[in-house]
Amino acid sequence: MDSAMSWTVVNRDENSSLYGTVESILVERESWEMLPSSSTRFNLMLGDRNRLPFSKLGLFPGLLQSVNYYRGSNCLCRKASMERTLRAHVECKEGADAEMPLWLPKTFIVKAQDADGDERSDLVSYAAEHPSVLWIAKLSSGAKGEGIHIGRTAEEMVEFVDAQSLTYCVQEYVANPLLLPGGRKFDIRCWVLLDSHYNVYVYKEGVLRTCSEEYDGADLDNVISHLSNHCIQEAHSDDFGKYEEGNEMFFSDFDDFLRTKGKNIEDDILPQVYEIVSMCFDAAEPRLRVDPEYLKYFPFQLFGFDFLVDAEYKVWLLEINGAPAAAESVDMDVCACVKVLLLLVHFLVCVCADDCVKRLRETFAVLLSTTSSVGATTALHQQTNTTPQTLYAYETEQTHINKKT
Repeated sequence: MDSAMSWTVVNRDENSSLYGTVESILVERESWEMLPSSSTRFNLMLGDRNRLPFSKLGLFPGLLQSVNYYRGSNCLCRKASMERTLRAHVECKEGADAEMPLWLPKTFIVKAQDADGDERSDLVSYAAEHPSVLWIAKLSSGAKGEGIHIGRTAEEMVEFVDAQSLTYCVQEYVANPLLLPGGRKFDIRCWVLLDSHYNVYVYKEGVLRTCSEEYDGADLDNVISHLSNHCIQEAHSDDFGKYEEGNEMFFSDFDDFLRTKGKNIEDDILPQVYEIVSMCFDAAEPRLRVDPEYLKYFPFQLFGFDFLVDAEYKVWLLEINGAPAAAESVDMDVCACVKVLLLLVHFLVCVCADDCVKRLRETFAVLLSTTSSVGATTALHQQTNTTPQTLYAYETEQTHINKKT
């Protein structure tokens, strides 16, 4: 970046420690200036995703403006909307009778008191044909384990939803999870970056969020053994942090564990992750992507994809978070999310944009590009003369952006 150039940033999300850290790192650089949150002439907005003034962005000729969320990203980040988005994509590609992806648990959208669009009758019929299935109800707009209920019958789930007066996704519960030492359940958080050109990048580092106590499939009331959310584990388990600091395990340690089972993360887990992420953004593209000719600002967004691995090493998509937190057991200024965001900001405002794209491709697994759609992984690897393994390879110093340029 030319040292004579300067850029401005506003932060309208005071509750986000993640974006607060991004702000503090940027303003340490001589080329960045912090403006009051009410300012309208800025280059970068770190906004509150529920109150973003999309219609007022890009109105100043010659002023590059970018914002850290995509308009309409709830089509993936709300559970019921994600289900509808994937259904529409599958039906468009394969017809109305096509099966949903096998990596998504069977899902029914259930609305309180049988409201319009409710699928409780389909749920009850399906459950009658599959009496051994366990069920989990998830609040469509919920986060951090909020509004979750695990049960044995469809009738129980419907009764639970009716008592809440909200929209839920009722899914088949994956009852055979892969278990860590101590017989403990876990899920995987992967950070995924969508840039302003609809290129999709998966950050090389991910984190396992682990349960504190042994998994017990017979006791559905013991949420500590079933739900690995930090807020639940820390609040309700005396064993929080007993096995891993902050109940977090990173990919290198997970790979060591997998190798004791004759598996490894590069061959057995990540290819499934990449396939799922690719299809999700392919499905959302009609709702999210806008021709740059008509969009006068540059959106980007960091997503948190949450996965579960079962005992057969099959990866299941649990949900997609549109405002993911960073891993808690590492310092915020070196955590994965901040590195991703800083690199993207650099890409958006750097004069040498081509060089930044090259650095992104060296640092992340690139799943979708502007030149292709789902299945682009192989084509892009050929285009950049690299392989999935070398895209996954990563040196820490590559992500650091000098504070002074």
